[in-house]
Amino acid sequence: YVRADWRGCAQDNGPGAVEQITASGMPCSGAGAAHGGSGGAGGIRSQDESSAGQCSGHFSEAYFGPNAFYEGSGGTSGDSGKRTGGNGGGIVWLTSSGDTFVNHTVVSADGEGGKFQDMTQVGSGGGAGGSIQVVTTNLIGNGQFNVRGGPGSSEGGGGGAGGRLVVNYLKGYLFSSYPDMSYFWMGGADLHGGLAGPIATNYGQAKAGGNGTSDHSPCFPGYTGTFCRACEPGTFKYD
Repeated sequence: YVRADWRGCAQDNGPGAVEQITASGMPCSGAGAAHGGSGGAGGIRSQDESSAGQCSGHFSEAYFGPNAFYEGSGGTSGDSGKRTGGNGGGIVWLTSSGDTFVNHTVVSADGEGGKFQDMTQVGSGGGAGGSIQVVTTNLIGNGQFNVRGGPGSSEGGGGGAGGRLVVNYLKGYLFSSYPDMSYFWMGGADLHGGLAGPIATNYGQAKAGGNGTSDHSPCFPGYTGTFCRACEPGTFKYD
């Protein structure tokens, strides 16, 4: 395993973190942090529809660039004194001028789930997934890349967003590189946002984190996706 899980921004910190707010005098549960997608809003124990709307509108937007430079942000704590939000995922860069083998293993930079300690606090948000960047000539194996957001805690914690995955093939601009550069890659990736934490209310439900995003070097016609795999029979794509 190559893991940078929970190695990003600490709870309540980072460009995709938001402060806890109150609605009609009651605290909203902590929101999930953003990164490759938007963070999930926290819920509220109130049955008042107006209060629920204030909480559901309080979340952070995605932030990322063309490369995988950023850590995942930390989720909002249900009680700032207890620091119960989830940490964000860290950063993993795999760089090789030749072949990169990721076989029977997982490379991950997942966010941490929000934590709920006792009924004196409200729910806490999950941390956002971090960043993985692969720079190589050929990618080989059946491994897995994960930049998943952490789930919100019980009592309405918002889910953390998925992170950022970037795959750049050094010779992807050469037709002679195809199909070898991705032909022997049979692995996958998971960029899902974290689930929202449950809460007993009709209106103030928390939201799941948005899925993360990916980018890649341009694929030749007939190849598509993050890993520039050959298109399915009967389909064709110009990038």
